[in-house]
Amino acid sequence: MFTLTYTPSETERESASNIYILTLMTVMLGLPFPILNLFACIGFYFLQKNKTPFTKFHGLQAITSQVPIILMNSAGIFWTLRVLFHNTPISNEYIAYIITIVIFNITDVVYNIIAAIKARKGLIYSYSFFGLLSWMSIKDKSDPYG
Repeated sequence: MFTLTYTPSETERESASNIYILTLMTVMLGLPFPILNLFACIGFYFLQKNKTPFTKFHGLQAITSQVPIILMNSAGIFWTLRVLFHNTPISNEYIAYIITIVIFNITDVVYNIIAAIKARKGLIYSYSFFGLLSWMSIKDKSDPYG
């Protein structure tokens, strides 16, 4: 679906893979504060943004795919705090939402691991929606230094 006209270097492959590893680490370490994950991804992306399209693509994909997860996790944390400290009852909706968040987070972890492995091999691994969005966002897909 997406192709590059050059072979990514070892450094590019490592940088692209690291963004997904960083995402996994910040999700696990910063779960009580989901926004930390987004800041870490954005920071890493801006360190890499003047790099090649391969690195830009994977960086953008990692960032854009984290936005819905961060929003869902944030809502779940606030709802849980209300249950714990404001006598909000544990409803069926709350349980369903927490189960949904867990499923989405597990799916996100699996996709990030796959993407990190593929990026390390020098392949473009695209998520359905976020991959297309990221691919359209990089300005020149053919020039590795453009």
